[in-house]
Amino acid sequence: MDHREKLTRKKRWGQLDEDVVYSQTQLDDKVVNPNQIRTIIRTFKEHLPEMFSERFNEKSEFEVPKTLIFAKTDSHADDIIQIVREEFREENRFCKKITYNSDDPKSTLAQFRNDYHPRIAVSVDMIA
Repeated sequence: MDHREKLTRKKRWGQLDEDVVYSQTQLDDKVVNPNQIRTIIRTFKEHLPEMFSERFNEKSEFEVPKTLIFAKTDSHADDIIQIVREEFREENRFCKKITYNSDDPKSTLAQFRNDYHPRIAVSVDMIA
């Protein structure tokens, strides 16, 4: 099983001597399942056209609506952002993290509100 440091996100492999029991409140905080995050993001992406059929432009291309995702921790937000970018096959400007820990949270929040990109924002503790 791989272990990841919460702050540095550095991974190391280890073997458990016994089964680990965890509660549902520890999911996405102490226990991370990237496949669960991927399933949610993929399902969201696949159902966007039927939920927002009016979002097709003149070229029959779908425009992803502004979307806000709430994460449990900063590390959880990083996992979500990575998977969103992979699933949507988009670059960094498509999905951004907005937290007090990010470089310029007020500027990123203003971009999310006013600019075309980012289309998806992931927040931990900043937006209510």
